[in-house]
Amino acid sequence: MTIRVYTEDGLWELEDAYVPRVVAAEIGAAPPAALRAQAIAVRTFVLRAMRDDPKLGTSEKPIRSSESFQVYNGHPSFKTREQALYASWLTAGIVMRWSGQLIIANYVAGARWNGKDQLGDDYSHTEKWVTYNEGKTGKDVKPSPISNTKRPDNRGCMSQNGASWLAAHDYKHPEILRYFYGADIDIGPLVQLAAPSPGPRPPEWTAPTQPQTSGSSTGPLVMLAALAALALDP
Repeated sequence: MTIRVYTEDGLWELEDAYVPRVVAAEIGAAPPAALRAQAIAVRTFVLRAMRDDPKLGTSEKPIRSSESFQVYNGHPSFKTREQALYASWLTAGIVMRWSGQLIIANYVAGARWNGKDQLGDDYSHTEKWVTYNEGKTGKDVKPSPISNTKRPDNRGCMSQNGASWLAAHDYKHPEILRYFYGADIDIGPLVQLAAPSPGPRPPEWTAPTQPQTSGSSTGPLVMLAALAALALDP
């Protein structure tokens, strides 16, 4: 299944246009594991928002690039674009749930880290929204005041600076996500995705051609299944 969303800049495919553009804008220079964590958070956030508001992401109510929602980057460097695309493809279709429901996958820059849980400069003044839920489950998971704290799907808020530090110190992306959103979040596929098909996305964001299995038309599906399995590897 191919998911497309209307933005104020056009109709884009979720996996090879919208998600990588947001990843590039939000955390483009981060280590690979942080990029993958960000891709899953971006995807979960927008799909949950579209679930709550069925008009969002349609021509009637296109998604805009905004700090109050998600910022997307139209013209990142070549390296940033390639890394963001890879993070989106590697985690294609993977989302976060708790108790069977998509969570509100809030994230902010947060303070810079000088070490694990050793905070430095809070240059963006967003550390107040960050939650530290490593090892916590159920009611012990702290919601973030950036959203309604009474919503059961409010499972916290990720620090992008924290995610980058953890990734640079050998944390994998599922560990990073559970560090901020709780140990009991389910990280898995929304649906079984088919290979993305060409669509009206900007040509500079076209995903790389995927290799075909000799004598078979299912090569892309096999590759996506393998990528999904890798993305779920703890």
